[in-house]
Amino acid sequence: MNDPTPIAHIPLWSKRLARTIELQSLIPHSKEILDFYRNLLPIQNQIAHTFSESSYSSNLFSEDRQSPCLQISHFDVEYLTRSFDYFLEKIQEIGTDIMIKSVTTLLNKPRSSRTKLLGTALETNFSENVDLSLFLRGFFEPIYVTLAQASDCQRNERLTNKCFFCGSKPALSLIRDLPGYQGARHLVCSMCATEWRFPRLTCSNCNENDSKNLELHISDDLDHLRIEACKSCGCYIKNLDLRQSAKSVPIVDEIASLELDLWANRQGLTKPWPNLLQL
Repeated sequence: MNDPTPIAHIPLWSKRLARTIELQSLIPHSKEILDFYRNLLPIQNQIAHTFSESSYSSNLFSEDRQSPCLQISHFDVEYLTRSFDYFLEKIQEIGTDIMIKSVTTLLNKPRSSRTKLLGTALETNFSENVDLSLFLRGFFEPIYVTLAQASDCQRNERLTNKCFFCGSKPALSLIRDLPGYQGARHLVCSMCATEWRFPRLTCSNCNENDSKNLELHISDDLDHLRIEACKSCGCYIKNLDLRQSAKSVPIVDEIASLELDLWANRQGLTKPWPNLLQL
């Protein structure tokens, strides 16, 4: 691969970068993670750009509406290994000492081991190799996003707390006004950024809908974000009210609001699926 394409070439990554830069000044206590994320985005942009230019197979998409549209078993992981190596080399330039050590160990292994690692990550939905999850999800996220944007997959109207496109869990929920409907709730996929409608006053993890078991916790500093907690399963998800902050970029705001995660952890709550930076 060549040096990263200017990030403005792909609007989604440009929006994420602009919002990250904005939040660096608005949320100073998240500066360290936002500094890293700001450096990561151009690398992801290049992965997305390169993958979008490749002749990926239409066999990656399924028409079966009872299963995720993305057929991860059809990925050519051997072909993707070259791009993964580029990604890891760039992480060596921006990562912490611990990241650099892990990446160096990976790159010193035979290429076939990294091909196997990519295949295992897809097969297990990134549930194995937790210590390497940032690298694996950071690499596949722009690929998933590119495919989701290119697909005409029809959403399944059934109540589901997993993405109908790639089968991943949501990163957060959104509230927005729609024509003829005030305060519609959507879930946002943690991998491909696909959005789908989901009922309000329903736990996005266990589908609990008894209001006695559902709680909302609003931040004093981030009034457009709140914690949605479920006493039944002990899990939480962040909710972003776009009516209060139209400039928000969901995935970025979720990562930047570290203080909400720290508060939730002190309450004994857990996030069903950590964000890209494992928070």
